[in-house]
Amino acid sequence: MIYAFGNYELEPQRYELRCLDVVCDLEPQVLELLGYLVQHCDRVVTKQELFEHLWPTQFVSDATLHQRLTAARKAVGDNGREQHTIKTIRGRGYRFIASVETRAAASAETAAMARPSRPPNRLPRLVVEREHELTDLHHRFALAQGGQRQTVLISGEAGIGKTALVEAFAARLEGEAKPWTGYGQCIAQYGAGEAYRPVLEALGRLCRSPDGAPFLSLLRQHAPSWIAQMPTLLPVDERAQFAQALHSVTQTRLLRELTEALDILTTERPLVLVLEDLHWSDESTLEWLAYVARRRDPACLFVLGTHRPIEHLIPDHPLRTMVQELCLHGHGVEMKLDYLSEAGITAYLAHRLATSTPPIELARALHQRTSGNPLFLVAVVDDMTRQDRPASAVNRIDPLTMDIPESLRQFIAQQLDQLPALDQHLLEAASVAGATFCAEAVAAGMAQPTDSVESQCDTLARRGHFLRANGVEEWPDGSLTARYTFIHTLYQEVLIDRIPPSRLIRLHRHIGIRKESGYGQQARDIAAELAVHFRYSRDIERAVQYLRDAAQNALQRSAHQEAILHLRTGLELLPTLPDSPLWRQHELAMRTALGPALIATQGYTTPEVEHVYTRARELCESMGETTAYFPVLWGLWIFYNNRGSFDTARELADHLLRLAQQDDALLLQAYHALGNTLFWCGEFHAAQEVMDQAIALYDAEQHREQAFRYGGHDPAVCCFGHGAVGLWARGYPDQALQYSQHAVDLAQSLSHPSSLVHALGLAARVHVLRSEPDQVLACAERTIAIATEHGFIQPLATAKLRQGWVWVGRGRAAEGIDQIRQGVNRARSIGAANVLPVYLARLSEAYAQVGQVDEALTAIDDALATIRSCGVREYEAELYRLKGGYLLQLGQEAEAGRYLHRALHTAQHQHAKSWELRAATSLSRLWQSQGKREAARDLLAPVYDWFTEGFDTDDLQHARALLETLL
Repeated sequence: MIYAFGNYELEPQRYELRCLDVVCDLEPQVLELLGYLVQHCDRVVTKQELFEHLWPTQFVSDATLHQRLTAARKAVGDNGREQHTIKTIRGRGYRFIASVETRAAASAETAAMARPSRPPNRLPRLVVEREHELTDLHHRFALAQGGQRQTVLISGEAGIGKTALVEAFAARLEGEAKPWTGYGQCIAQYGAGEAYRPVLEALGRLCRSPDGAPFLSLLRQHAPSWIAQMPTLLPVDERAQFAQALHSVTQTRLLRELTEALDILTTERPLVLVLEDLHWSDESTLEWLAYVARRRDPACLFVLGTHRPIEHLIPDHPLRTMVQELCLHGHGVEMKLDYLSEAGITAYLAHRLATSTPPIELARALHQRTSGNPLFLVAVVDDMTRQDRPASAVNRIDPLTMDIPESLRQFIAQQLDQLPALDQHLLEAASVAGATFCAEAVAAGMAQPTDSVESQCDTLARRGHFLRANGVEEWPDGSLTARYTFIHTLYQEVLIDRIPPSRLIRLHRHIGIRKESGYGQQARDIAAELAVHFRYSRDIERAVQYLRDAAQNALQRSAHQEAILHLRTGLELLPTLPDSPLWRQHELAMRTALGPALIATQGYTTPEVEHVYTRARELCESMGETTAYFPVLWGLWIFYNNRGSFDTARELADHLLRLAQQDDALLLQAYHALGNTLFWCGEFHAAQEVMDQAIALYDAEQHREQAFRYGGHDPAVCCFGHGAVGLWARGYPDQALQYSQHAVDLAQSLSHPSSLVHALGLAARVHVLRSEPDQVLACAERTIAIATEHGFIQPLATAKLRQGWVWVGRGRAAEGIDQIRQGVNRARSIGAANVLPVYLARLSEAYAQVGQVDEALTAIDDALATIRSCGVREYEAELYRLKGGYLLQLGQEAEAGRYLHRALHTAQHQHAKSWELRAATSLSRLWQSQGKREAARDLLAPVYDWFTEGFDTDDLQHARALLETLL
């Protein structure tokens, strides 16, 4: 059935909306919405009806529906204000109000006969007007041969010739230096893709190449964690052994291991690593690329990437940030490709038409109509020569009669329509299988013999029709099948948009089932891909399972962002399944995996962390689940502890202790939790006893996984780090330094970035307390580098705060205070009440240093209000002492004395001798000014005499200098 209204015709069966016989480019779901409204134009359609009939098994938000409705209105010349076609009935729904006529659609055979029968276009490799770029690439390759690693990122619009330039460069190298050359392709994903996918693809191709045996041997020796991710390269009896290399592997280790391996590999032979379409890359690949580009060690390595212009990417796209950073600091260069000039088109025509003097009018018309886009140009010239006319005949074509489509997408659609129906169906199935696909998967989608599909693909590839051959692929079940790649990803995009929903579902289902069968017990290796197939085939049960597996794969590689995307998608899908113990178990597992990933990337106190663990606790209690109960309670503890809800945190820590009595690994974490809570409550002696019990239970090898499962950092690192701050407070500044260094050394040995930034942050606190700004700055700068690389938001803000504190003392007051304020605001925004008083103290000290005493007092009062509201007592004595000092500067001597007394009594109550020494020193100095020299000496001397270490620290030296004036 065809529905006609105004200048438009809608044919739902073909998923086509036409305006004056021109097909409109619309997403399938927008066409579904428009079709449903047109077919029910006699009544109001409610929002709920649209959800239930159009997307019954998908989660579609109101915002998404609004976007699709806006797109439908725009397609038919309507808008939200005037509403001549689609009217919003407030409070009820929507109605299609334009006049609609219906008529029967032509049969498929009739429609096929009506279409022009033209052969599809061919895409030869264009290198005209690229000599400058080729020369530059060869120059940089020569530098790489000399040991100066090179990273070149080629950017340009789709179809501009990025891949053609890369292939022309590589072809010239084949006759010269004969380097190792590996190709990896990023592909568009519906969700988070497999971490390091293009890098793994490039390494796998190199290892399988005819001369790849030495490359494989070197990788086996120097990069076992990467070989473990490509098990098909290994004999069956060795796969389990190498799989151990992935056990608790960290992202830092993966980055360093491969980079160092490539440094060694390139001592024998240069390596060119090509990574295409980086705008679709997973974040882990971009992190590796940035890491290897910034490395300064010599290597004969040339990394060549292609991507679409960063100007067209969203502002927070990770590729945009990476390219800007690399180019800014001279770690890489961006080579921007422009469209062809009229002269370039003339040169292309001369080559293509085998004539030295192509018509100037033809070149000018082509330039005007294609804007010099190479993909347009090649397609148009192919179309002109489709009947194998001699060059002289082509030269006489009137340029004004050339039929150029309005957009490349529409033009590609026309090219596809010219193919036989069988080829169209094959390419549509292939587009579902991926930008790079194998014949076995497409055969499964089409329910056709594999050899028949291979033959059909070979024919298309030989003619350059949409596909090119891309080697062979072997699956774990022994299937050996040819692999192909779309010549341009736009072909895949257009094809997949043409497929009716019912067929799209079928294709995803058949391809997913066949790949699942082909990989068998190794199906988890391609979990992200299978999750996409089963999600879009509406096999939600399988999709959820593979999303969970894909998240685990990502977490094993410390690819937290990819893991979060997989887990969030899985959790969104679960409510569409009938409630059952199995799916509640899946939800629980995904939430317990999501919690640590969120903590590592967003911090301990974001609302999503609380929501994830609260729901997980409800599931545990409703299911009687005990195995997951401990990590779930731990997640809640870490949230409330860092939010400053210490009564709740203490209850949870006690509960953890009760659960852990029969298990040393759990007991370690329970002591970790309780000791940490006691520390923030100012119970330093009790906290030290508990944390020492945790340290006594700790074994680095046995408990290496704890950092991944609980809260994002290693328990012993945390206990040593917080123990160091506690030791300082109790009056042992030298032992505090030793504990602090031990925490940093342990974190480094674990190669766990989150633990290292945690240790460095606590080390910086110790150096602040010991008045050692050089060391504070060193810790802060090191933390900033690591946190920036791995996306650790809260540690980054804290490190910049401490950096600012040092800057203020070195004359950079405005910059420093601004950095401290930003750290305070970040802590306040995420509700990190446990650290807020300390941060506000740093801010008050900065204000006081520049003479802004009123602002300093305001910051201290804010800090004191925080400790009254949440009960964090760790810094309480110092806050009272600082306020007393500021009041004294304002001449309020009596009030200042009361706060100094309060600081002294608080420190004595906490048995915190370092805080007591500071308070006693300040109060004694006040009494000295009041003529109470003997009382001042009697107060300070016994506190000073208690100390047995740390006599080179500022606090003890100041106290001694004051005592000498009181004799």
